[in-house]
Amino acid sequence: MSARSPLFMMVKSGGNREPLWASDIGLGGMQCKSRVPRFPGTYLDLSFTLPGTTDRLEAGGQVLSIDGERQGRLALGLRFCMLSVKAEREIYRFLDRRRALWGPEQLVEATPEGESVARQILDQSRPFEALLLEAYAALRAKELQRLAFVRHLQTGTLPRLSRLAGG
Repeated sequence: MSARSPLFMMVKSGGNREPLWASDIGLGGMQCKSRVPRFPGTYLDLSFTLPGTTDRLEAGGQVLSIDGERQGRLALGLRFCMLSVKAEREIYRFLDRRRALWGPEQLVEATPEGESVARQILDQSRPFEALLLEAYAALRAKELQRLAFVRHLQTGTLPRLSRLAGG
């Protein structure tokens, strides 16, 4: 479960002239509306600017789900792939600034199948902050894994190539 926030922004998708329109975003992905069907498993090059910011963010996205909508639009569930550390931080900061939009009611509505998990989070005094802290801890863990791969933490030197190759 990740902190998510409603929004409205245009998302450009690679060479497609028809843009996507994001309605929801979290650290793991976003939900978009589209007139052009993109089927589950499809990889997209995404480019977008979060509301209230000026930096253009780029990310890979994989279509996880497609649902029918009204007015000829489809709802696409997208998972971020190959998201840069900068983009992760910008999305985290965006979510942190928008925490006032979240209340206990929205959290339960956002996760109808996971209502028991939502109830556990709601028992805390600040549910959105708890989700953000969990997401931030996951970000830090990813950064440490990247550092551990490049630099051997015990000696502070680069690992031997044979060790990286599994030999």
